[in-house]
Amino acid sequence: MTSNLYWIALFYIHTNLDTGLSLFLVVIALYFAIRQMNDAWFGVAAIFMILLGLTRSENVILAALVIILTVSTFDISHRKLLWTFLPYLIIQIVWNMAIIYINQLYFQI
Repeated sequence: MTSNLYWIALFYIHTNLDTGLSLFLVVIALYFAIRQMNDAWFGVAAIFMILLGLTRSENVILAALVIILTVSTFDISHRKLLWTFLPYLIIQIVWNMAIIYINQLYFQI
């Protein structure tokens, strides 16, 4: 029982660093947008939301959680919510449709 697995797992960030940074920047940008009432932060949040959604395929769940929690605050107008999250949703749908098309086109059995 002299394994260093605990320390390796504690500092292993190879596969999750980009996800963690993207999620952190989305949450911080939304926090500043709501607290400082500065609409420019919504654009920053939208950019990092797109980055979060495109880094890994399972990040769609994290993005959906961020969207649900942000909408549930009721502190943001409908127009600002659309301006923030609609670009992400459109790019994510187009990206997934392209992947589905590529899989059918090139990976047929």
